[in-house]
Amino acid sequence: MAQCRNCNKEIGEGMLMCEDCSNIELDDFVAPGSFREVGTDEEAEMLRKAQEKFSQPESQERQPQASPDLVRAYQIFQEQLHPQTDLVYYPSCELDTSPTQAFPNSRVVYVDIDEKSIGILKKNGFEAVQTDSREFVPDKPVDVLILLNPGSTGTNPKKLVNRGGYILCNDWHRTATEMNSDPDFKLKGIVLKSGRQTEEQTFDQENPQEYWEEIGSDDELKTLDNGAMYKYIVRDLTLILGGDRVKDLIDQRQVVEEHGKICAKIKMDAEASGNKSGILSYEKDGRSLVLFSLPRKKGNMDDIFVFERVSSEK
Repeated sequence: MAQCRNCNKEIGEGMLMCEDCSNIELDDFVAPGSFREVGTDEEAEMLRKAQEKFSQPESQERQPQASPDLVRAYQIFQEQLHPQTDLVYYPSCELDTSPTQAFPNSRVVYVDIDEKSIGILKKNGFEAVQTDSREFVPDKPVDVLILLNPGSTGTNPKKLVNRGGYILCNDWHRTATEMNSDPDFKLKGIVLKSGRQTEEQTFDQENPQEYWEEIGSDDELKTLDNGAMYKYIVRDLTLILGGDRVKDLIDQRQVVEEHGKICAKIKMDAEASGNKSGILSYEKDGRSLVLFSLPRKKGNMDDIFVFERVSSEK
């Protein structure tokens, strides 16, 4: 599951914020350094459930889980491209068993460094190997490689994919961005998750360059998430520039442009100082404000990017 970028509540994959935060008004923001009290019975109940969730005893063993959204995304991939799927390989899998449901006639190999997760998968009948996925090599060539939040595994397993085989990945760890620059692979399309741009998951192949282009105008930004991201950026600019300056930017429709300039300067200063964290942190009055990156014109980090291997070079 994805998490709301504001309150960390679990939300549907493909969404940036929960419904509550998407409908937030500028006046509802809590001043930096302060805390909002739990003011309703509903909020109190949410807090109680959250406390229960994180206080569960370790004796309650986790179980393998399949995500309906991921299962449907993988099914859409098969319906559109009709790939060979004899061997599906999923490194850094943790307990996500969505591929088994989505590829019922395939051999699915799960690999993770975490001994506990692999033990649970084996106990439940899945083919699972506990090892470093950067070094693991399946006994047969891979037809479909799944890379979701691969962490230190990165794109190393891509060399295992057959020519004509596919990689399905998201971009939370810049996996899709890295794959897009690899000449051995070609972007075939993206399974857009339901929520931000479509009511249902769809396979999109139009204007793929827009997957990596940021929103470029205030009007474009206002159309996303009921304008929630626009409101958050206005809030950040107000803290940095002051209310009067931001009112002028709003009137002149230059909020996105000014935000881009500030982020560009932060990145330049970070590179000059050797900071490679990628965090857009703005320092003011001894305090640090982390800025949002602008969303892309199409898709987001939670979508499933589909790459085909077009070269047999290993």
